[in-house]
Amino acid sequence: MYESIQREELFAICSIFPDLITSVNGIKKLHIPVDSVRDLDKANFPVQVSLKISSIMRPSGLKKVVIIHLSCSPTYPETLLNFRIKGDKRVTKTQISVLHDVLKKLAETMRGQVI
Repeated sequence: MYESIQREELFAICSIFPDLITSVNGIKKLHIPVDSVRDLDKANFPVQVSLKISSIMRPSGLKKVVIIHLSCSPTYPETLLNFRIKGDKRVTKTQISVLHDVLKKLAETMRGQVI
């Protein structure tokens, strides 16, 4: 049951954010587009995904990059989604801490629901 839910979650993430994904279950960048849940039949479970998010600060034009590593426990979504956040040198520890707190609260609020 959990595996099929996680497969559907992974499909949604791959469909909505294809340009942000840096790896799925340790495999760097998917080389083929994911067109259906069946394309993920051989994916390893529980799910692990890394997303790279960039923002350009105005007016300086500085680019900040954050990588969020998401992983599901075998019983996700009944258990919390686990995540780690890494920022480039332009992202402060305070900014990472704030982002971590926001994501943790969101994960706690959504426990038991698919994202």
